[in-house]
Amino acid sequence: MKRVVQKIQSFQKYVDCWWYPPVMAILAAMDHFVIVLPVDGMLVSSILISPKRWLRLVFAFTLGSALGAFSIGFLVHWIGVEVFRDIWPSMFDSSLWIWMEDFFKAHGSIVVLLSAMSPSPQQPAVIITALAGGSLWPILPMLLLGRFLKFLVVGFITSYAPEKIGKLWGIQREIHQFDDEQK
Repeated sequence: MKRVVQKIQSFQKYVDCWWYPPVMAILAAMDHFVIVLPVDGMLVSSILISPKRWLRLVFAFTLGSALGAFSIGFLVHWIGVEVFRDIWPSMFDSSLWIWMEDFFKAHGSIVVLLSAMSPSPQQPAVIITALAGGSLWPILPMLLLGRFLKFLVVGFITSYAPEKIGKLWGIQREIHQFDDEQK
């Protein structure tokens, strides 16, 4: 993890280049598959380096993160619930799963929206929604909206009140790393 953070930090010297936001979007999407990239920290430190570009970075991270999460759901849906039933048959026969399946068919997109807005990963909500067998297309706008709202708040505070950002979602460590590098 330390090497990943160091590589990202060395890459951030290019934050003012035209290609930086699309590359960050790709990294934010990849995070849903590898789950080691500190996306919130990457957004915050990128904005701290270039505060005037905060909205462009928010859009890039939103798009990448939402499409990455949707890709996980699409992949699970494409593989099919039958494959997972073969691997974990007792899970899918439990009363808890039956309740969750009904709940996520009815309310999955709302759960995805709430998880996308929160500091917790949204992959579990997306995966369970995909396994429940409902349509995935309603969750894409929820992912976009939820991630946009989250990153908009984080980006705005980072750009206009950077001293307050450490209190949001426990990203104090990334702030200190950035401060140490700037000295």
